[in-house]
Amino acid sequence: MATQTAAYSAPPTDTHGAVQTAINACNAGDTALIDVAAGNWEFGCTTGAGNPAYSVALKSGSAGSPIAHTINGTIVADAAQFTGVQDALIGCDKKSYVTVNGSGLVNGAAMPQTEEHRHCMGMRGSDNITIYGSSGLRFNNSGGDGIEIGPTALDLDGLRTPCTNIVIEDLSCSGNRRNGISVTSANGLRIRRCTTIRQIGTSPYSGIDLEPDENTAGYTAPNQHKSVLIDCRIEDCIAYGNLGGDFYVQLSEMSSSHADVDVVFSGCKSLYDSTGGDPWGYVFANTPSVTVGNFDGSSVGGTVSFVNCMASKLLYPGIYVAMELDSNVAVDFTGCILEGTAVSFDKPIHLVLTKSASGPGIRFKNVVVKENVDRAPYAVTSPDATATNVTGNIRQVVRRWPVKTQRDSLLPNLKIGRFGRLQFSNSARSRRSAQRGEK
Repeated sequence: MATQTAAYSAPPTDTHGAVQTAINACNAGDTALIDVAAGNWEFGCTTGAGNPAYSVALKSGSAGSPIAHTINGTIVADAAQFTGVQDALIGCDKKSYVTVNGSGLVNGAAMPQTEEHRHCMGMRGSDNITIYGSSGLRFNNSGGDGIEIGPTALDLDGLRTPCTNIVIEDLSCSGNRRNGISVTSANGLRIRRCTTIRQIGTSPYSGIDLEPDENTAGYTAPNQHKSVLIDCRIEDCIAYGNLGGDFYVQLSEMSSSHADVDVVFSGCKSLYDSTGGDPWGYVFANTPSVTVGNFDGSSVGGTVSFVNCMASKLLYPGIYVAMELDSNVAVDFTGCILEGTAVSFDKPIHLVLTKSASGPGIRFKNVVVKENVDRAPYAVTSPDATATNVTGNIRQVVRRWPVKTQRDSLLPNLKIGRFGRLQFSNSARSRRSAQRGEK
């Protein structure tokens, strides 16, 4: 197992060729090293070499012997060379058994900020890719996303092959024009302990965005090549300061011809931006966190779940769902806490509901809304019918003492329990004692 160290030259020398040479020299199990240097590593991009075109392309290893790409320096873009609308710094298309790690910074600040696909890293149709940020690796300030994870396209194989077995851990993505991390097609995805901050350039301005895009124009059998969101887990991530949704799921371009979705956010937090950036960031979104519609007259099935997530000190709602209630997707919120949300706008939970209530709907279980004001915990727009498939329970903790159960005529199967803070604390203590068998 050898280490191939890229030869450094100071700017304005274009060093992407030297880095690519080091990567190409690697065999399975080797490491390509972009090491600490006195200055930046400046990357140009050969526009026209592909669509998208990348400054450098990562190299595949083999099972048990991945090729490690270690970034310990600072990579910057040469703005004059990133003229293509999909030019990106690092490419990982149809690769397998690849590791990316290090303490460095991939900085796309010099990229033209006029489009949405000039990413720090683009990944399409790859398998067994692991990105470790525990040593300080950051993907920041691109003209698109920190990382985009999606399917192959006509320029690769025309099959829309999803990314599979992707792991991203402890990575920071900040100041990117579109999203911190975008996912458009994945089967077997783990995003753990990542931080996404202040994506404010172009819609949807999200921290982590799951949004399949069904652009099948030109495919010979488009119905056989559908985007997927299967076995996707986003765990213990933190987001703040994003102009749109901190955690956003958009399913409006998926139909019953797609595989059922299986998405779980667990332990994720949407927080007030205490660093002085824009204090936006609905925990599950500014534009709706979960948007489910009927595409081609039908909707995809499956489940989108938020488990033990938290929204704290936000100007806007902590949960926002726009949904056609005859959709086949279930949207679950379990054990989530909204504390001090919707301070300046709306209610802590906002639901925009249309169509007849014939699908699995939205299910709340042990969701807690902590408030400093006495008000309804949710706002609901339901012009078509009573939303009988919005079910479960929400516990609202307010400053005042009175206890009562609320029911809304639009949401007859959703129970709202209201508690004073001391009362809620005692109630929770009693429940824990009962679970332990204490008197």
